[in-house]
Amino acid sequence: MGVDNATVALSAPDRRESLSWSADRVRAAALATVRHAGELMKRVSICVPVVSAVSRHVTHTEIRRLHDALEPTPIADRYWIIGGLLLGWARQGDVLAHDAADVDFAFRATDYERLKASTPALVAAGFHLLHVWRDNDGELTALTFERSGVHFDFIKMTALEDRLRYRCFFFGVQVTGEVPAQPLTAFELFGKRWLKVADHERELAAVYGDWRTPRLEWRTDRDSPSVTSREPHRAPEGDPSDLSEYLVATRPADRLENATSDGRTTAPSPGES
Repeated sequence: MGVDNATVALSAPDRRESLSWSADRVRAAALATVRHAGELMKRVSICVPVVSAVSRHVTHTEIRRLHDALEPTPIADRYWIIGGLLLGWARQGDVLAHDAADVDFAFRATDYERLKASTPALVAAGFHLLHVWRDNDGELTALTFERSGVHFDFIKMTALEDRLRYRCFFFGVQVTGEVPAQPLTAFELFGKRWLKVADHERELAAVYGDWRTPRLEWRTDRDSPSVTSREPHRAPEGDPSDLSEYLVATRPADRLENATSDGRTTAPSPGES
């Protein structure tokens, strides 16, 4: 929108009168703001490696804390690492710098009661249940917990012969995807024993395609080979999950309803590339 030669009135809260700026002064102020923003971005770019290191350190700490909280619960040895964390481990032995605040786990649909029974242990350890995600049929698809700014998504996998089906949501669209069903195997990460699929390269190829090549603009709903269908998402009313007592009152942004680094506006997905 252009600015003509008329004056632009700017209200000053600490004065009764208003200040009148000419169009030329408005343009000059705008250019100064742009230059200042440019200098700020240069400084921010210098700090990015430090911020990333801090984020990874926090994530390491909270992942270990989650492991220990779930170790004596019914869901122990029944959930496994997927998505961005599995990708980061396979690619560089660590969480991805741009995905450090989002950790994805999977659990089989038949183990939901185990996960529900384990929720009090997570809450007691300081993890907040932010959201219970449900699909168009009202079926639970994922739980999101948070601690220290790190989101932990537990994504339900439903068995379909030799495949596992998951559901997530983007910009009002329900996305259904499938990955190969595989046995689980133990491995060590951050000094703790975890589970992953036996052939993680097969899993990563199913979700990311060329998983060895970093792609910061990658999005599950648009780019994943694992996606089998997309349809409008109709968010069900209420929460029939029997977990309402653990849900925390949060702002919409805290419940992941605003866009995150992969463009997600609602439910978690198997990760970022």
